[in-house]
Amino acid sequence: MPYKYEQPHLPGWKDMMIGGAIPGLRPNQRNPYFTGGTAKHYRPVINFDKCIKCSLCWEYCPDSVFDVTPDGYFNPALAYCKGCGICAEVCPVPDTIIMVDEMEFEDGYGKFIDEYRYWKENREAYRKWFESLLPKAQIISVRKR
Repeated sequence: MPYKYEQPHLPGWKDMMIGGAIPGLRPNQRNPYFTGGTAKHYRPVINFDKCIKCSLCWEYCPDSVFDVTPDGYFNPALAYCKGCGICAEVCPVPDTIIMVDEMEFEDGYGKFIDEYRYWKENREAYRKWFESLLPKAQIISVRKR
């Protein structure tokens, strides 16, 4: 039976690091060996039109998922996201970061869209896409100003 998604690669003994060592990283640097984004159940979706660039999602994310864009927005690197929902909970603007079940997306695990780029290229299409996901959101930012 063919895989619906990309067939998993199981490393052989020659591909593994010696002694299970974890390479050292600088602060706020991601480890390419431990992405973990394919194990999550929920995905953050950002409404960049409502974002006030407060940086709380970036500061509170336990996995350093958010990249700062050239114009100050915070774009999630979904391959590293574990789907915890902390970003949506700390966001001070309601309905700016929502958590949506992975099964609602057609891109499949490991083939995540770049939300920020999609928004920059076609804001109207992104807005409609975001609004279509609102009823399916599991965690919506709840903090009030």
